[in-house]
Amino acid sequence: MMAFDLPGMPIRNLWEVMAMANVISEVSSYKLIVLTNTTHWPDGTSVLDSFAKVNAEVRPVVRVAVPLHVLREHRDMPCENEGSRKICANQFNKLQIWSLVDYDKLVWLDADGILTRSADHLFELPGTWAQQNNWDCGETHGSWWSSWWSVAKPPDDWERQSDQVCSGMLVLEPSQNTYDGLVAHLAHMPSALDGDQQVTAEYFGKSAKLLNASVASFGQCLGRTIPKNTTPIFVHKSEWHNSCFRHDAKPIDCRDNPLGVYWRHHFCKGARKAGVGGEEVDFFCGSVADKLWDRSADIL
Repeated sequence: MMAFDLPGMPIRNLWEVMAMANVISEVSSYKLIVLTNTTHWPDGTSVLDSFAKVNAEVRPVVRVAVPLHVLREHRDMPCENEGSRKICANQFNKLQIWSLVDYDKLVWLDADGILTRSADHLFELPGTWAQQNNWDCGETHGSWWSSWWSVAKPPDDWERQSDQVCSGMLVLEPSQNTYDGLVAHLAHMPSALDGDQQVTAEYFGKSAKLLNASVASFGQCLGRTIPKNTTPIFVHKSEWHNSCFRHDAKPIDCRDNPLGVYWRHHFCKGARKAGVGGEEVDFFCGSVADKLWDRSADIL
């Protein structure tokens, strides 16, 4: 996972890694690799030392060369809405995971998702695999057609809902040649409005295999088009706006979302194990927050 926050700006992305770090420490026999440019939490705790307590290894983010015309592109993405196109450029740093050649195999996870159980079997998959870009859960038509589609489409076919790559979850084999190829491809792209995901999809083309929807899917697809109504191993975003997989999630929006409550549980547990405190943790995990997140509490 990667958490890059602009120097001088409040820590945001690194907080979102904490929940996943705790889940992985409990369900996986592999360690989490955290790529970050942050050395200390707001309370002064060492990032390196704290993540070591949840079996996570911290490495520095290496800046990936991005052509100027790509940096100047306007993107209708949350990163740009945060106030700077420089923030959007940071997503291309994800490409560096192919340069981590001291590992035979890596599973990449975006920070706006959560594991619900072990994904260790994915390390046995050969080659490159990616989450399907099934943002619409396979329902690409109007509401009446979507309702018919849900009835008419055999459940066994629900596993394949898109033929496009989403880089939210990736299974990859690091290679310097592959990394150099990705960076060279980016340098020659006339446009990269879809960020690192577009670079990855174009470079690998059809050679990248797609993971089943029951392995990785978006939160808005739960209860709709996931085979047998199972919860995917990797849930990418809590729903359309990702209201709940974040350290500033509002209880009124998320306490009725089982995975939102699950995310908060692992965030708070991970923060305690890692020895990280401060205002952010107190706000989200303190005794007042416990009451706000308790669905039986009638205090909102």
